Amino acid sequence: MDDSSTMRCRGLRGATTAADNSAEAILAATRELLERLVARNTLDVADIASAFFTVTDDLDAAYPALAARELGWNEVALLCAREIPVPGSVARCIRVLLHINTTKGQGELRHVYLREAVALRPGFADVEVSGAPAVDRVAIIGLGLMGASLGMALRERGEARQVMGFDVDPGVTERAIERGAIDAAGKSLAEAVKGSDLVVLATPLLAMRDLLAEIAPLLAETMIVTDLGSVKAPVVSWAESMLRAPGQFVGGHPMAGSEKSGVEAANGALYDGCAWCLTPTDRTSTAALHRVVRVVEALGAHPRIMPPEQHDQAVALASHLPLVAASALMLTAAESPDATDSLALAAGGFRDTTRVASGSPRMARDICLTNSAPLLAPLDSYIRTLQSLRQQIMEQSPALEATFNTAKDARDRWLSGQ
Repeated sequence: MDDSSTMRCRGLRGATTAADNSAEAILAATRELLERLVARNTLDVADIASAFFTVTDDLDAAYPALAARELGWNEVALLCAREIPVPGSVARCIRVLLHINTTKGQGELRHVYLREAVALRPGFADVEVSGAPAVDRVAIIGLGLMGASLGMALRERGEARQVMGFDVDPGVTERAIERGAIDAAGKSLAEAVKGSDLVVLATPLLAMRDLLAEIAPLLAETMIVTDLGSVKAPVVSWAESMLRAPGQFVGGHPMAGSEKSGVEAANGALYDGCAWCLTPTDRTSTAALHRVVRVVEALGAHPRIMPPEQHDQAVALASHLPLVAASALMLTAAESPDATDSLALAAGGFRDTTRVASGSPRMARDICLTNSAPLLAPLDSYIRTLQSLRQQIMEQSPALEATFNTAKDARDRWLSGQ
């Protein structure tokens, strides 16, 4: 007699292709494939027994198994092999076979084939075929640039049956309706979130702590909650300590934005093609994560799953340090005795370098206050680099050209994806 609650070992297959034979391309493609397999099948990584990777013979810059280790699969047995060359096979192909412990039947598993690897098994292409919207009713709390852009994107793509909105400024709410960012507005938080499948927090970072406390008693335990904040560890901690169903919270941060702010700057294409960080913890429901992944992908963005602390370390260098540096440069120029003449001559280089200093001061303040520890290390390193450059300039050092050449090479490699 079959007992459906008994765990069995099942095989789960996936394949993708790398953009080129570089370590970065191989690992990026493998990470995406593994993240999709986990999300599509609502897997707990603890239930993955082993992962067997193979690569075609035109990929030798990195072992794809390293991507699994980068994702924290430290207890999973890993094996890599190179495939025998076969004429006409898909080029730069990475395949994986996962052995998982699950109560699901083999027919319930969703194999994942991405990019050119779809040609191997067209029936397993990682697309949604039902035609149903990604979410039925979504409530967006905070209708500035990020929140209003999200509403526009959901409505323009038909990925929500109803988009409710709420903002503490009634004028912002009215303008969001006029601009097509939301279908309707709640007169209160309770009215906005009532009956929603997904609640999205799109307020300034420090406001989220009080907001979470306020909405906690309003949420049904089946409601999924996510956010758009650019710092994750504190927000995730607040949510998991305040919500009645902490597993329903999925921290989120789309790597998109603008130096402009407010509902007037909202744009339904803001999230097209962006990386969208999702930061589940060991308390996060895999079903909740799966649903948020589905919404992110429906908006044309690319989900990147990582721990909250890893996210905060990464964005401290990639996003928060540039904000501080741009603001410092703008202050230096504005406070100079020669500011009038200098700024009159400033052109594209100065404008591009200081662009993000035009963003929301409140957002910048909240970033610095909530992500201070991860930000201080790269900030100190940046200051040391400036001091080193200052010393070379003062000494008229012949090493100056080499320093600038090193910087140019580093940026060129980054832009080329190497």
